[in-house]
Amino acid sequence: MSVEGMWAVYFNDASGKQINSGIAVLETGRIFGGDSMMAYLGNYVLSGSKIVGNLKIWAYNPHQFVTTAFGNMGTPQGDNLTLEGIHDNVKGEMTGHLWVTKSPSLKISARLVKVAELPN
Repeated sequence: MSVEGMWAVYFNDASGKQINSGIAVLETGRIFGGDSMMAYLGNYVLSGSKIVGNLKIWAYNPHQFVTTAFGNMGTPQGDNLTLEGIHDNVKGEMTGHLWVTKSPSLKISARLVKVAELPN
């Protein structure tokens, strides 16, 4: 099963409790996605089963306040994130960690489940 596709993303807070979910599309080294309050845009590299990437996340509605999974306030200016994980080709799942690039000591875990192949 290819890493390219539409993925359900389940985010945990720093304690490991699931607090949010969203959708991400991975296609030709690029990531596009979002949830009810945040948008995600970035790139990734897959090497064997290891995936590494960089994302920009931001609150796309400037009229609503949102707390991110990292516990900080989401803003229209956003944050840069780093991700590292493992792609399980057989299960169609990825597991790994995300962190604000400038604060690598606070990592949250994420689990992604493939929900659809991309259309031709």
